[in-house]
Amino acid sequence: MLISPDRIVQEVVRTILEVIYEPNFSNHSHAFRPGRNCHTALRHIKQHSSGYSWVIEGNIKGLLNNMDHKILLSLLNKKIKDPRFISLIYKILKTRVKEEDFKENISLNATPQESILSPLLSNVMLHEFDIFMENYIKKYNRGKGRKINPEYERI
Repeated sequence: MLISPDRIVQEVVRTILEVIYEPNFSNHSHAFRPGRNCHTALRHIKQHSSGYSWVIEGNIKGLLNNMDHKILLSLLNKKIKDPRFISLIYKILKTRVKEEDFKENISLNATPQESILSPLLSNVMLHEFDIFMENYIKKYNRGKGRKINPEYERI
């Protein structure tokens, strides 16, 4: 089997990005992460739960097709100070993609669907959402126990 040079470059970039970002990703995030999946998410809930008032589960439709490159690159620039490496990622994002009608397109706001980097880059974007939600939870969390309903106690 012949492996294309662009796949090799993407794998090297993915490995570097994983080393940089994986330790910083939320412990509550399980999608597209090494050694994590929906089963580890459920195990995490079971082990760390004494009951939840609410849970957020979602599927962001079209995330890879609607990823703003400017925002993604600005997020990458927060941790990566090498402009050449950022430029390489930018070039990978601008890779020509052949669509069903056989026209080659350069997307301004998508990651190549079959790219090795797509899952990790989506996690870089979603990490900001994870931080927002964790801060939101801390702000509105009212303690570990639930308020006892007087009607329940009376019965």
